[in-house]
Amino acid sequence: MSVEHILPERQLKELQKAMLDFMQTQGYTESAEVFARETDNEATASEDMSVKIWDSESADFERTLKGHTKSIQDMVFDQKGKILVTCSADLTLRVWDVSDDYKCVRTLYGHDHCVSAVAFLGSDKLVSASRDKSVKIWELSTGYCIKTITGHADWVRAVAVSDDARMICTASNDQSVRLWDPATGECKGDMRGHENVVEVAKFAPVCAHPFLRRLVGLPPLPLKSNGTSTADTSQSSESACQFIISGSRDKTLRLWDATSSQMLHVFTGHDDWVRDFVFHPSGKQIISVSDDKTMRIWDLASGRCAKSIQASDHFTTCIDYSSVNPQVATGSVDTETKKLLTNMDEEQYKGTIMSEWVSMLDLDISEEMTEEAVDTIMQEHGTELEPSEFMDKFVVLASDLQRTAECGHKCRFTITDICEGFIESRADFTLDSVIDMYMSSSNGKIAKYCGKVSVNGEEYIEFDGETTLSELGLQENGEEVLEFNAHFIDEN
Repeated sequence: MSVEHILPERQLKELQKAMLDFMQTQGYTESAEVFARETDNEATASEDMSVKIWDSESADFERTLKGHTKSIQDMVFDQKGKILVTCSADLTLRVWDVSDDYKCVRTLYGHDHCVSAVAFLGSDKLVSASRDKSVKIWELSTGYCIKTITGHADWVRAVAVSDDARMICTASNDQSVRLWDPATGECKGDMRGHENVVEVAKFAPVCAHPFLRRLVGLPPLPLKSNGTSTADTSQSSESACQFIISGSRDKTLRLWDATSSQMLHVFTGHDDWVRDFVFHPSGKQIISVSDDKTMRIWDLASGRCAKSIQASDHFTTCIDYSSVNPQVATGSVDTETKKLLTNMDEEQYKGTIMSEWVSMLDLDISEEMTEEAVDTIMQEHGTELEPSEFMDKFVVLASDLQRTAECGHKCRFTITDICEGFIESRADFTLDSVIDMYMSSSNGKIAKYCGKVSVNGEEYIEFDGETTLSELGLQENGEEVLEFNAHFIDEN
């Protein structure tokens, strides 16, 4: 015969906390996380039931939003950044009006257990996932639940919406990823292959499709008449939701063909649960975070991990990419939110700039000019610049260095009686090209050809159309005055 002892809630919580602390200090990572999840002790950063608003540039704290009565599980802004929606273990979703001082304008009720994820379904609807095994669709303007979708056998951890809002995908404790038609509630695909809880699943954006097709050996899509790929548009749900990537407690990310539910590739490298990932805007990479405390960057064309970065001192649970700056932010159960490029020495800073930011630009810049531009900026600013500031300066400087290497230094000059103001051209440009580009006289005539030229009043120099500006002696960023013995013809 067994006797069950029921502890008072306060004592139970204290015992749970003590057990969790013991598991973590002894290194039982997975056991501790399971225990934390099942006893609602998992996210110390969200246990205060609040939302913190931060300035993404300065990392300064701005305000706290309060209203939920249990830990907050997920949040999402609408595309315009005017509405914030949060979901919580208190079974509710809350809608906050950003323009009205973050006022909570609506609370959505309907789930029977912890609400674990939320996303916008178009501009006027929300979709949420819950531990009650359901997915619900809500009308944003009224807060009414207009559809409940069921089918998963366990906790639905995550939900994502395709770019065209015609499909949604979900991830669950039942180790599956599912594809749904939100209009009918019909399950269109059941993807199985993970060996543990699936924490996250997202549709690959169309810009990632060429790289994913290369990864799995599919031929490139044919070009349309305007020269773009047929996948460059998300007009059909088939193109917008062709590929899904998921992350799991089995320590892997997996690529799926959503239409056939076939698993196409497994990304291996993390040493603990994969919690979240985000696509780089170029479509070339995904960046994942894990309980192994790392952030890993994956090259989608090869499927390989290109770089691993220590992201935190504890489980790293979430990541997002800025829509306005080349920055990612990660969240961790050590209660810190971290932004890249902080507290780095010069070697680490340069390495991160070169590998994480410069390498993602589609610029025709040589390695030599790239290195010179990065070194020049660091000589002036050290490690003080954030990525957006650094890359703004880099693009201008690197492009100018590359142009100088290819076409010579910048020449600044004016041409008497032929053009007004100063002209900038490259030293290797010929006079023929300068004439074609700039020589329009102030009296409405064009210099058809020239016989002689003087520079800054010096003697006339014989030349032909192939004579370059450097051969005339024009200096870098000078302000020379050229005078031509020119013959004009009417423009017409």
